[in-house]
Amino acid sequence: MSTAEELWAEVAKTYTIHPETLVATDRELAMEYPSPGTVSVETSRENDLKLHVDFNGADPPFDGTVDEVDADGIPATVFSPTSRKPENPVVMVYLHGGGLIRGSRATYERSMKELAEQSGVVIVNVEYRLLPCPENPLAPFDDALTATRWAMKNREALGGAGSKVGIGGDSAGGQLVMGVTHDIQSGLDFMVLVYPTADFNLDLPSCKEFYKTPGINTVGLRWRFGITNAPIPDAEGNPRLNAAARQDLGSSPPAVVVLAELDPLRDAGTRLAHRLKAAGVLVRLHTLEGVPHGFFSMPGVYPTASSRAFAHIADFLKKFQ
Repeated sequence: MSTAEELWAEVAKTYTIHPETLVATDRELAMEYPSPGTVSVETSRENDLKLHVDFNGADPPFDGTVDEVDADGIPATVFSPTSRKPENPVVMVYLHGGGLIRGSRATYERSMKELAEQSGVVIVNVEYRLLPCPENPLAPFDDALTATRWAMKNREALGGAGSKVGIGGDSAGGQLVMGVTHDIQSGLDFMVLVYPTADFNLDLPSCKEFYKTPGINTVGLRWRFGITNAPIPDAEGNPRLNAAARQDLGSSPPAVVVLAELDPLRDAGTRLAHRLKAAGVLVRLHTLEGVPHGFFSMPGVYPTASSRAFAHIADFLKKFQ
């Protein structure tokens, strides 16, 4: 069986591979999970949950409250930290990653707890419907929109009368964020984008660089788009689905964009950040060196990288407290 160093050897000629990346890759190799595109969606979901449980281990104690809520029919978990929490804390609706086909509140619980504690932000972690969903191929987008509107209506109960409300997400969750901010063009105070799925074009340079690298690569993205985009004839040109098709970016709220250097989605995320800036949106852009797509939801095995990402987000959100 190949080692992590062997699998990253070609990339290492150009980039410095973070030690946490090598550890995570070796651990994933030891678990011997097949590539997502070679198994059913259901098996891929099961493996994704097992991977997060193994990588993150037992959740550390959370200094705050955890409440299950019904966001107008959409299940969600509210993490409200006790420490660093101001009188009117920021409220952030969070949309998890997973390609719209896997992932859940459970796989993101540790990340959300750590981010809430580090930032003092109240986080509403949303359990949107996954694809494929034959009765509604836009189910994740509809659920994300519903949950966000619910949080905006309930800001006082979630935080305080003066609380700012925004939205965040990673990977496919970032895609949903851009969809929600297309539908809600006023009233949201900020957005957090962590290596968002910001373009369906898989011929960008970073897609070619990380075509078959360990973890999430371009081969996996092609499989994912084949599932999520196929039922939607106009997916590529639909601005609700594809941020690259949006022409109304000037209505977007201020944003922090956190990218991974060893990620096929890196260049699309960089382009989106630059397009937002060009449209007059306040943007902070950070690219974490030496780590791949997926580190954000795995603080147990990427403690340094995830902590840096949390710190960038927390620093950005201070201006809304």
